Formats: sequence, structure tokens, C-alpha cells
Amino acid sequence: MKLIAHRGKNNHSFQENSWLAFENCLKKDYISGIECDVRLTKDNQLVVCHDMSINRVSDGSGLLHNYTLKELQRYNFGTKQHPTRILTFLEFIRKLKTTKLILIELKYEGTDYQTYVNRVIAVLKKKTLNYYLCSFNTDILHYLKKKFPKYPIGIIVTRLINEHHQDGFDFISLNYHLYPVKNKEVNFVWTVNQEKNIKEFQKKDIYVITDKAYLFNNLS
Repeated sequence: MKLIAHRGKNNHSFQENSWLAFENCLKKDYISGIECDVRLTKDNQLVVCHDMSINRVSDGSGLLHNYTLKELQRYNFGTKQHPTRILTFLEFIRKLKTTKLILIELKYEGTDYQTYVNRVIAVLKKKTLNYYLCSFNTDILHYLKKKFPKYPIGIIVTRLINEHHQDGFDFISLNYHLYPVKNKEVNFVWTVNQEKNIKEFQKKDIYVITDKAYLFNNLS
């Protein structure tokens, strides 16, 4: 079992999907990698953010895709203790100096997913690291497999979403409530935050995505 820090969360005081959070997690020997989310702004800039709305993760409000990058940078996407601007995907990749696994979830609800994917890949090409790309969106995944097969491409599965569309990809990222999947090799499970739930994966060759890797340090 190997631990992946979900959105860079762990026992620190930094905001999720901020560089300070990722940097902190990458310094921990017991953490094997980090997971992040990539979205597109109104002016087609890639940023690292989980939610469609910025309400929860900043001191602003509204849908992220209705803002330009410059407009988003007016808000605090950190905490009161550690304020920071929204992290662009390019900044994130440029700052990375690690051999650990970088799990990137592609989040896009628009129709021009090809342009979105091409922008993501253009940034990834700037630095060769241990990238794994995943999404709920099967159009994105099939396009990645066809155009950029050198990257490991994985489908995210939860109840009622992609339960019957798991073939043809390099890995499966599964909601832990659904584990195991019959006749399928599951490579990642998410999001496991309690010790009673993690024991099932303790002796398996599997990546466990968690907000609380520090709780499982002695189990991994």
C-alpha cells in the first residue's frame, strides 16, 4: 500500500490544491505522491482547483469558469494564516522537483474537451515527471489514449458513474466503498480517511488516496 495525498491534504494548515500544501506533502517520506485537480478559466488558463465554484476554497464566490485568471488572482485561495493566490497549472508543474507520483484529475464540463486536453499536455511536456492522468469524463480519456498514449490514463469510478465503462484504460481509480471490482485490477482507491477502512488495503499493491496520510504512516 502506498499513500497519495488527496489535493495535497494532510496534517498541515495549508489550503488544499495550494503549492504550500503540495510542497509539505512531497517532503514526507511516507507519502508516495500527490493528487491535484485541473480546471479551465474563462480566458482558457489552466488552474489547480477542485470545485466548479470558488466559494469553498477562496474568499470569492461564483463559478470558476466565469472568471479570468486575473480576476481569480484577486482572491485568497489560501487560508487566513497562509494566504495565497490560485495556483496555475504551469506554476505547479514548474515548481515540482520530485520522482514521486503526480496524479492529475482532469475536470472539464464544456464541449471543447480536445482543446482543454491539448493545453494540459502542452504544460506537462515542459517537464518529464511521473504523471498519471485520470478523469470521470470518458471523452477526455479516449482522446488522451488516442493522441497521447505515453501517459498512463485512468478512469475514475464511483457508484452509478463509469461502473460499466472500465475497459481500455491503463488504471482504475475506484471509490473505496465499491472495492473490490470483480475481475478488475484496481490501482487507486479514494478517499480513505479512517483506519477501520484502510486495513483492507494494507498488504495490497495499491495506491490509497487520502486526506490523512499521517494517520496511516505506520501502516504503509
